[in-house]
Amino acid sequence: MLGGDLSIDWSGGVLDEFVARADEQRGNKVVIVVAGLGDAADAQAKGQEYADMLAASGWQGEGRATSIVVFDADTTLNDVLGHPSQRRDIAGVILVGGDQALVAQDMGLGLDDLVSGIVNRAPLVLTDRAMTAFMGAWVVTNADPNDDNYQDEGIFAFRSDYAAVEPGLGIVPRASFEPVLTWDQRWGRLYGIAEQHPNTFVFGISENTAIVIERGSAHVVGERSVAALDARRATFETGTNGAFTALNVMLHLFAPGDVIP
Repeated sequence: MLGGDLSIDWSGGVLDEFVARADEQRGNKVVIVVAGLGDAADAQAKGQEYADMLAASGWQGEGRATSIVVFDADTTLNDVLGHPSQRRDIAGVILVGGDQALVAQDMGLGLDDLVSGIVNRAPLVLTDRAMTAFMGAWVVTNADPNDDNYQDEGIFAFRSDYAAVEPGLGIVPRASFEPVLTWDQRWGRLYGIAEQHPNTFVFGISENTAIVIERGSAHVVGERSVAALDARRATFETGTNGAFTALNVMLHLFAPGDVIP
């Protein structure tokens, strides 16, 4: 499950979907892993916010457990999933990322191997915020703007020299993802990835929304929409002001319940 940022206002029902799927697992524990927040106390608080909303969505009561792991360079797979003999207790893992630039730094400290291990071994995984961006082939690693200049940043993102695009984890091949599409005005980032890697489908996931991938198929759950850019036949040029033009980019929009082919 690839979330676009559930924490904007917690509506949309994505956590309800996660809990329903966790109920189907034989385990009784959900682990929340937080990275890319910069400050350990902030990361712990963000993890607790997810834990509280998880409980409010129905993951509570006798036998149910939730734990929070704040990533650092010493974090191991056993810290998240337990010893191999205990991994049957895991019902699911939620991977939460803060700033994409800070998550990129954590990837260089071992978060890449940790996330790959979790995805390969946990029965159910939900990524959210910046962590979703790293699930694809390419990721924008520009730092988040401050609270006062999201609109300016959204405009700057349409410049050809804006997007710092680096390899992602490639867990979902031939695709890239940008979360918080609407709230943080990240449309320019979608085109920035497409300009540099036109053979990659670029998905923008709005807040309170997720893409569910299972058994070779994908569909949208939540409250808002998913946009997908197909630039395989596109032509990009840069104007005198540094902004790019994009011709023949196909834009696909998917609402909750829609299947993504």
